[in-house]
Amino acid sequence: MAFLGNLGKKKPGVLPYVLLLVLAVIVLFYIAYTSYRQNQALRESTELVSNTQEVINEINMLFANYMGAESAGVKYLISNDSTYLSPIQGFKDKSTLYSKRLANLFGNNAEQIKRLELVPELSAQLFGDLRSFEPETAEKFLQSQTLRDRISKIEGYLDSLENIKAEMIASEYALLKERRQAYESKVTLTPLNILYSSLFALGVLMFAFSKINSDRKKMGATRSFLRNILSTVQSTISYFEAVRNDEGDIVDFTIRYTNDKILELIGKSAEEIEGNLISEEYPFLMENGDFEVFMEVITTGKAQEVEREYDLPNGHFVFCNEIAKLHDGVTVVAQDITLRKEAEDQLRQTNEELEVQNAILKDSEVVASIGSYTWDIAANTIHYSDNLYRLLGHEPGAFEASYKNFMSFVHPEDLRRLKEGNREIFRQKMRSERTYRINAKGGETKHVQSMDHFIKKKGDTYMVGVVRDITSHLKNERELVAKNRELQRSNSELESFNRVASHDLQEPLRKIQMFISRLYEFEKNRLSEKGTDYLERIESSANRMQYLIRNLLSYSRVADESGKQTKVDLNFLLEKVLDDLSQKIEETGAQITASELPVVYGTEFQLGQLFLNLLSNSLKYKKHDRAPEIVVSSEIVPYHKVDPALNLPRSRYLRLTFVDNGIGFDQNQSHKIFKLFERLHATSAFSGTGLGLAICEKIVENHRGHIAAFGKHNEGARIIIHLPHRTPPNP
Repeated sequence: MAFLGNLGKKKPGVLPYVLLLVLAVIVLFYIAYTSYRQNQALRESTELVSNTQEVINEINMLFANYMGAESAGVKYLISNDSTYLSPIQGFKDKSTLYSKRLANLFGNNAEQIKRLELVPELSAQLFGDLRSFEPETAEKFLQSQTLRDRISKIEGYLDSLENIKAEMIASEYALLKERRQAYESKVTLTPLNILYSSLFALGVLMFAFSKINSDRKKMGATRSFLRNILSTVQSTISYFEAVRNDEGDIVDFTIRYTNDKILELIGKSAEEIEGNLISEEYPFLMENGDFEVFMEVITTGKAQEVEREYDLPNGHFVFCNEIAKLHDGVTVVAQDITLRKEAEDQLRQTNEELEVQNAILKDSEVVASIGSYTWDIAANTIHYSDNLYRLLGHEPGAFEASYKNFMSFVHPEDLRRLKEGNREIFRQKMRSERTYRINAKGGETKHVQSMDHFIKKKGDTYMVGVVRDITSHLKNERELVAKNRELQRSNSELESFNRVASHDLQEPLRKIQMFISRLYEFEKNRLSEKGTDYLERIESSANRMQYLIRNLLSYSRVADESGKQTKVDLNFLLEKVLDDLSQKIEETGAQITASELPVVYGTEFQLGQLFLNLLSNSLKYKKHDRAPEIVVSSEIVPYHKVDPALNLPRSRYLRLTFVDNGIGFDQNQSHKIFKLFERLHATSAFSGTGLGLAICEKIVENHRGHIAAFGKHNEGARIIIHLPHRTPPNP
């Protein structure tokens, strides 16, 4: 708490500690330098002694070589043995080699080099005279004064070489003595300098140690304070130290520090994971690229910032990691930006959706012939949509958007009325809807409808509105009125036809049938066989005509009664239809099976007619040698399982299926089945009017459904019906 209490107070400067440290470093460097110089002098002295000894050895070997050459020549003269002459060339080669070695050993010693430069000339003269001996010379040794003079001359060369040798060796010993005296002087003074310097450095270090120890305690308090701060920040702060193999390559990292924020992320405290390897605690860092980033930061020393997604034990997070090098490791400050990224993603998605909506709006304006505007009342600035320019006959941005410019396009006969209406709208700030004409570019007159209202945004008032081209709409309305009149006339004619068909046509037909019946009853025995045949044909034609009239009446009376629909139990409806067809079923020996059918909304009479016509068809178009087998089934299907090609409204559907084993039909004729008066078989083969399935199609259409027929010749037929399914409410 004392440390916290001192926060904000002026702290002593670090200059004294820096000076002490510099002084201690200087003393230590001086001690190290002195010791180094002593060792260096000792080494140099040793090297010089060794060098001197080597030089002396080389000098002795050089001049011994000359003595050997002279000795070989004398031995030859004494013994007359020519083998003593052959080594002379070897001595000459060796003397050249020894001279080069001495030149390298002398280095920069000018006096010795100068003496050495005298040797080659004497050496050349010596070996020249020695090589001039001939075999017959030995016999004349005692008698030849010239030879004795030559030998004397050779001895003179050797004496000169010996003198040079003596001077060289004397010079080397003098140099060695001088170097030893310098070394002994340094050896005497160095220990005292080291002793006093060490004592001084020890004092400085002890003083520095006491100050450092004091500061260490303060640093401990500071470290605790810093740890408390780090534990409360919202970022995860960690220090990872590199783990290297024998080759020096980084193979892992040790978690040396992490703050307490880590507990919220992985469910482990900092104490539990500090000291462990990241490959153990964070194995995903070895796989997602973070490990390589850590190594790159350590190698280059350049900090990096990366974003990463992590699946941690406590959830999915997105972090912005700031990675910097510290010693042989990295500090990682991981800021949780999950919420920010979600907000950014949501904003981006919103912007994308807004762009899509704007594009849709622009396309919608074009498709619907609509333009829009926004009018900032305070700034008196107006923005037109692109399509509003087009409605006026111009390209987008062709002229300045303004109230005055727009009013210039209004038809003169409507201009006054529109201006008066605008004044009233502005006064009351009310919503309005008006219709007027405009003269577009090129002289085209258009009828438009505008809808306007006022909105407030950040204290400012804006007038926004849409302008719609209703020219074609008005034209269509006029055409629709005309078509409605025509439809009413057609309906009146249809009603007249129904009256004629139901009364005027059927009444004569009933009389014809009645007189045919009486004629057949009373005059049958008087008619010839041919007359009887004619009478039966007349009766059959009359019956067919009556059946056709009834079917036509049934077709014309199948109206759209969707508003009068009630719940219908299809099981009960099927029972009634089967009861009506019981005689036909018994005659044909038909077997009709049906699954449990649902209760639906519909028109009971029409659905009954649908079932009756479909089952009658299956009984009629049976095989001659096989009893009919009819199966009725149903299922409720969701919209996504309905064939999209049917183009039905989005809804659940009741799928009714009627399958029989009759004569079937060719599938390529399926489009004819539901047409009026279309028959796939001759009248003589099967009776009928061609209206039964047409009535079925009209009933299904009235119920907003779809009917389709599938078949194969002589293999039966399958009728599939889709009706919108809406479960009736419980009573």
